[in-house]
Amino acid sequence: MALDAERSDLISTLDRHRGFLLQTSEGLTEERARTASTVSTLSIASILKHVADTEEQWMQFALRGDEAFGDSYDQDVDWGRSTRSRRRAARTGVRTGVSGRTTAST
Repeated sequence: MALDAERSDLISTLDRHRGFLLQTSEGLTEERARTASTVSTLSIASILKHVADTEEQWMQFALRGDEAFGDSYDQDVDWGRSTRSRRRAARTGVRTGVSGRTTAST
């Protein structure tokens, strides 16, 4: 019974947040939807595409398990590291593996 309630809550939350996105994009022309309205490079269209792609990927994961992700993720990723650290590493070409040792990316 708890799983049914959790599933219902999840579906309700996803529906509500999809509604927020649809409300935000309602009435926009394609040109306006593709225009970044802030200093960010994101546009409403790119956010909608990202959400649709992410939902599709998670649905495939639910159906096929981790094979759905294929080679999308590097096995050496240190998921415990902060986003800021990962961005800095991407800019500098330096990575820290799971062991915490620093290695140069090639």
